[in-house]
Amino acid sequence: MKKEKRKRYKENKKKKWYNTKFNTNVYVSGLPKEITEAELSDFFLRCGIIRLDPHSGEKRIKIYEDNGIKKGDALISYAREESVDLAVEHLNDSEIKPGFKIHVERVSFIK
Repeated sequence: MKKEKRKRYKENKKKKWYNTKFNTNVYVSGLPKEITEAELSDFFLRCGIIRLDPHSGEKRIKIYEDNGIKKGDALISYAREESVDLAVEHLNDSEIKPGFKIHVERVSFIK
């Protein structure tokens, strides 16, 4: 019985970690077309932990494509809201690769 309670407690705690009431996403533009998710992850980890998808366990990084061709923009989801402020403040107008100055902004979802 104790094992079941402990398992449920861990599952509920994990759900709370992912169930946020705050917007923890940043939109990035100006990326090179050949950028990978791993490169984005390494660059944006400077400002905080990148959120993991609770089902797949993969980092929540979305590189936008049009017919299989990367468009040069992406969506990064952080685990904490404070990381968004840090990313906008420190990574906006910085070079991710030589000659590629990126623009980082807080995502605003229109309802």
